[in-house]
Amino acid sequence: MVYILSMIGAFCFAFLNAMDNIGITFGIFTEWARKLPLYELHLGWILPAVCGAVIGFLPIWKKHSKPSMDRERINLVDCYAKNE
Repeated sequence: MVYILSMIGAFCFAFLNAMDNIGITFGIFTEWARKLPLYELHLGWILPAVCGAVIGFLPIWKKHSKPSMDRERINLVDCYAKNE
């Protein structure tokens, strides 16, 4: 998921930049893309790619976070029941 969202963000803004270079604009989308850092250097795709990677990484981070108290309580009950 990280790679997919990162590539979608990079492609969209690289496409806008390429079309802008040949004189085709997409109205407000092109104006918005022009405000990105490094857009003048044709590197405006970097920030959207990083944002997409971070958004794609969030579900993975949540999955590996510390379990809630309810899960710990259930695990302790299961361990206690097995030892009896």
